[in-house]
Formats: sequence, structure tokens, C-alpha cells
Amino acid sequence: VKDINMSDEAKEQMVREQMRAILKVKNDTGAKLYIMFPMIKTPEQYTQMQGWMNEEATALNLEPIHCGIMVEVPELIDRLDEFNPAFLSIGTNDLIPAL
Repeated sequence: VKDINMSDEAKEQMVREQMRAILKVKNDTGAKLYIMFPMIKTPEQYTQMQGWMNEEATALNLEPIHCGIMVEVPELIDRLDEFNPAFLSIGTNDLIPAL
């Protein structure tokens, strides 16, 4: 999923299905996996995505995967202290032209 800015139920289902697939691969292979959410603009968006990951992991009786965010939008820079991701990645292709 390229853009996390989704609101309708169909798109939420698509993201949750992808999360379940990733969780199953991690469980089946023992791989150390992380998920990076792109185009996050608010702490609430990150919290929602992290919540979905936790719910899907619980439903499968698995440990959640560590989730991070890609910093791609300028409005996120001043709010990074409001997030608590496992990791950050800087998306310079999208971020630099916007500065």
C-alpha cells in the first residue's frame, strides 16, 4: 500500500489483509520483519495503523510486528515527538521538494 491515507472500509480491509499475510510469513519463517507506514501525516494515523497491527496479531495469536513511519511530509517534522514508532525513515524524494 503506497498511501496510508485511507478512510473507507474496503481500503481498511485491504491493509488488514496485508498485515495478516505479513504476520503469517513472519510466523512461518521466523524472519525478523518490520513494517514501515508511508505517508503518515498525524499521530492519530500512526496510532490507527499500529492498532490494526495489534488487533490482527491478537486475532492470529501472534506477536505484533514492530512498526515505523517514513517521514515524507513536512507537517510531520514538527510533530515527531508525538509519535513513538519502532523506527523512522526519511523519505527525501517526497520531503525535500516540499521544504
